[in-house]
Amino acid sequence: MIRISRINKAYILSFHDTNRFDIVLSKELEERINQFTENGSCRIVLNLKGIHFIDSNGFAMLVRVAKMAEEKKYSFGICNVSEEVKELINIMDFNDVFKVFSERLVAPF
Repeated sequence: MIRISRINKAYILSFHDTNRFDIVLSKELEERINQFTENGSCRIVLNLKGIHFIDSNGFAMLVRVAKMAEEKKYSFGICNVSEEVKELINIMDFNDVFKVFSERLVAPF
């Protein structure tokens, strides 16, 4: 369900065959991100293209990763955020928690 690619020294994580970011995906995604960050600084972009809903577990994981990025000095951002997910981010007042980019290629990492 999660695809990983590497572009310009950044890990790009994206989803396929789903439009929901839920507890199952959040566990797998957090494990993958932890593997990348074990070796020190890195750049991670989570491509949310095709995701139209994030449940509370997904948001909790994203907040943990964003806080860990600050603490461990690595870069973390999300891109290709749907209007539905933007609305959830606004409702939950997470606008200042995540670095949000329109497309993965413009994420300034």
